[in-house]
Amino acid sequence: MDMFVIGKAVGFVVGIILAIVLIVIFAKNRNTDGSARAKYDERQKIVRGKGYAVGFYTAMGYFVVVLMFDILCVKFPLTTGMVAFLGLIITALACVEYCIIKDAYWGLNENKKSYKWFFGIVGLINLAIGINEVREEGFFIDGFISDNLINLTVGVFLIIILITVFIKDNMDKRAELEDTEEEE
Repeated sequence: MDMFVIGKAVGFVVGIILAIVLIVIFAKNRNTDGSARAKYDERQKIVRGKGYAVGFYTAMGYFVVVLMFDILCVKFPLTTGMVAFLGLIITALACVEYCIIKDAYWGLNENKKSYKWFFGIVGLINLAIGINEVREEGFFIDGFISDNLINLTVGVFLIIILITVFIKDNMDKRAELEDTEEEE
């Protein structure tokens, strides 16, 4: 095994450990009532179930498209790992975005502000790592878009979620303001 592969494996393990440490730190401030689990009302549970279905159907669609291209012998300039990883990211994004827009992502007892900080910090860290990897090693390795884009992809994923949260907050504030004006 060459040093490049060992370095990637070590980086992956260190990234997982760092993510676990951040999650533990984040978990302490996650819920407003000090409980370990989020609490959802019945509407949120139903919407979250639909969100999981959206994610599932997105995954099915993604992998059907990938398989169709494979059957037609159309090759992507992506490593197998990147094809699978993009499927996971696209699926997760579909589910999370659906739940955010439908007001079911946050539990009744969760501190939304801590999530915003988490998405922002972890997103920016991943963007920085991803940009650095691309700058040092490039997009392509042996003619394939390499796994160097994983951090960049995660960073973009988290920033998209953060932008959606800010847009949704703005939409909710406008709706609340219109409701207040109608009552007067």
